[in-house]
Amino acid sequence: MKAEDIENYLSQLGQELLKHGIQEPIHLLIIGGAYMLLLTNTPRNTDDIDIFWLEEEEGLQRALRPLQEGVNAVAEANQIDSNWLNYMTQLLMYDLVIVPDGILWKTYGPLYIYAPPQEYILALKIFAGRDKDIEDFWETKTTTSKKRRSRTMIPTIKTVQTISRAYQQICTGEDPWIALGNFRNAWYGYAKDNRLALVNDPLTEPEHNTEHTRRWGAFCAASVEFLCGCYSVPCPEWVHYPRYILTTPWWPEHTYDLSDRIHLMQITPTPFVQRHIFCGNRLYQNKYEMSDWAQEARAKGMTNPGEIFRYARQKEISIHGG
Repeated sequence: MKAEDIENYLSQLGQELLKHGIQEPIHLLIIGGAYMLLLTNTPRNTDDIDIFWLEEEEGLQRALRPLQEGVNAVAEANQIDSNWLNYMTQLLMYDLVIVPDGILWKTYGPLYIYAPPQEYILALKIFAGRDKDIEDFWETKTTTSKKRRSRTMIPTIKTVQTISRAYQQICTGEDPWIALGNFRNAWYGYAKDNRLALVNDPLTEPEHNTEHTRRWGAFCAASVEFLCGCYSVPCPEWVHYPRYILTTPWWPEHTYDLSDRIHLMQITPTPFVQRHIFCGNRLYQNKYEMSDWAQEARAKGMTNPGEIFRYARQKEISIHGG
């Protein structure tokens, strides 16, 4: 997109926000290629408009859903990619860089667009270090950061591990991986014929919400959407509540390298990415199915252990990814 396209799409987005009844300002800091086009007159195009949020958590939670709907409406009206307004850079770097306040550049209805100092863009380009970022660096320069499963609940009729029960246990101090491991045992094992009942009841919000409970609530919602999609189970509406979209991205501990974060973005299933959880794609792979698929391979006449493994592995990849 060119400079005039950027301004046109932002203007349309502002109008969409007004249609959704948004009156209070939504503050965005423009960076990346859009900054280069609009504020340095760099002769290039850009695939998207990179932004950083300037909202506090409460404001971001309020604005996120209507903003996403507005972005989708603009994309549909102009036949452009739905990721044309892109905050992936902030998800990658939120705990690695300081986001400046910037100076108000333009307003489009309730959409307030801010510009950082050129020195800040320069620093981001150096930090990213891609070829096109190095090119932009010179253009700009010339213009001026687990406990494993160790216990298993023995299931009985009274202790069927629904996702709601698992979340309640997490909120009251249980190790999340134990609570969710027991849910997984139910999903893949003793309650697999009644999967809808395992996920249908919404999560009960804790009396005192913390970052810990918010994160694991979002993780539970993403897990339900992911598993329902994989196994053709009707997905309950509660998983789409806006409170299950994290305002601060959740990376595995000690994942500070940008290349590692990009890889996680690429392999993490969509329901997790949409909630800003970057956990990879192996959380719900399981021993139950691998055993079933090995038996299936033998039933097809396979006898070579390597061939049986490859068959089961391909089945696993088709559902869970590589």
